[in-house]
Amino acid sequence: MNRYQKIAIGVMLFVPLIFFVVSLLTNRWGFFLWSLAPSFTVGMTGFFIAKDK
Repeated sequence: MNRYQKIAIGVMLFVPLIFFVVSLLTNRWGFFLWSLAPSFTVGMTGFFIAKDK
């Protein structure tokens, strides 16, 4: 696993974590739930593009 793949995985995990904290503070879980699909999509795209580089 190269450096850029590790960055992609880190972003894929960090962004939902931010929305999880916001959801805990506001008690509106839509923030967290709506952040999962885009975060996963962008993270996996970055992971596979970094794999080819």
